[in-house]
Amino acid sequence: MSRRVSTIRSLRLAVVAVPALAAMLAVGACENPANDQNGSYFPTPVYPSPYEDPTWSPDGSVIIFRRMKITELNSIGGFLVDPDSTGLWVINADGSDMRLLLAGMNLNSPVLSSDGQWLAYHSGGQIYKTRYLNGYIDTTSIVQLTTEGRNFFPTWSPDGEWIAYDSNSNSPNGMNFIWKMRADGSEKFRIAYDPTQGEIRQPHWSPCGDKIVHIRYGYAEGDKPEIFIMDTSGTSVQQLTSLNTRSRSPQNSPSCDAIVFESNLEIWIMNGDGSDPHQVTNFSAASAAWSPDGHIVYVRHDYWEYDQQNGTLWTMAPDGSNQRQLTYNYGLLLKD
Repeated sequence: MSRRVSTIRSLRLAVVAVPALAAMLAVGACENPANDQNGSYFPTPVYPSPYEDPTWSPDGSVIIFRRMKITELNSIGGFLVDPDSTGLWVINADGSDMRLLLAGMNLNSPVLSSDGQWLAYHSGGQIYKTRYLNGYIDTTSIVQLTTEGRNFFPTWSPDGEWIAYDSNSNSPNGMNFIWKMRADGSEKFRIAYDPTQGEIRQPHWSPCGDKIVHIRYGYAEGDKPEIFIMDTSGTSVQQLTSLNTRSRSPQNSPSCDAIVFESNLEIWIMNGDGSDPHQVTNFSAASAAWSPDGHIVYVRHDYWEYDQQNGTLWTMAPDGSNQRQLTYNYGLLLKD
């Protein structure tokens, strides 16, 4: 067992190692951020992010995200977690009124339907949805939408009729590919599949409704993922990046003329056709998401940074200006 996992300890739940690194491991266990470009392993501590997976409400008034409430972090990478304060949270766009929506150690990738009334997320390798009304979750309405395989990264169609996601159901060697299903979990079918080339993952349904941007493995040196776009039936596939730097988590802008994504642990933006890819941060960041008015929320997180402000939510303009911190790690104790 690697030091990265074996040093993790929980205050009340010993299996915290799994959800703590879920955002990274869900994309592919072969992608260790502590690997250099030649795949060599650096035996250095990897520090978890207390905040992950931010997503805006359709009206831009709030941001929903995953929070792992870390109470203590030590210099070798071990940490303690309060599970009662871990789960899906919401905060106003101005950083006020942060509150817990749904407690759970393994709730990830929340995303609201375009009418703002349904919240989808994945937990334990399955996709769920629940009613979201007036800033609160109706726990009596939680529905499990998938039951087979391991399923991640749900994304709503703009009309709310469909959910795209990635799944290893009926796949060789546990590989994940992109599927679609009705919003009630019916009519599941795979729309992107190429096991000879590599996995196809992390779909994001364009707000314009006609495209799905995503990542594909096997098109760059060292099997680093590159960003592609296809129509919603899985055809008309186009490669958008050739950066060879682990590009992932793409998301179309509200106007569909730009795509924000993570590459080499930085936030990048390019035009919707893949032209003019450029880096907009000069620090480690991830999980970027567009607001309805074109701003970006992201997680400012460095896997190797032993700091009380590491792994917090920030917002910025698309050119990287107007940086503003939204969340803080209050109560986090750093220990040697």
